[in-house]
Amino acid sequence: RHKARWSYLRCEQEVQQLQSELSDAKMAIFEEREKVLKLSAENDALKIQEMEDREKIQKLLSLTNPALHEISFFKDTIPIHAVEVSRKGRNILESECRSCGVKVLEVQALRLQGQEQGALWREREDALVEERRVKA
Repeated sequence: RHKARWSYLRCEQEVQQLQSELSDAKMAIFEEREKVLKLSAENDALKIQEMEDREKIQKLLSLTNPALHEISFFKDTIPIHAVEVSRKGRNILESECRSCGVKVLEVQALRLQGQEQGALWREREDALVEERRVKA
């Protein structure tokens, strides 16, 4: 009888220890996912900055060495439309259009980051509620 009681208490302590370790592991996973989201957001910001820098470079190049005719396409942008460039320089509408494209990409990136962050917080909340239910 005493051995059974002692065995029961030992198993109960082991279960509590395993639950604590599981909780710690879940928290570590959530922290790592937060780091991934932050790095993803930083990556998005750097891509947008790269696009803006490319636009500035193109504008400066056009001022120093205007081309006869040129059509510009950018690999990583939303294809708004191609604007023909004359010998006089770049059309004002072209730069405005590109700026709009960059802003659209920026808004899309922020929207996606918000959705991912919300999903992470919902999962964390569900895990905490489940942990509370298990401990009770």
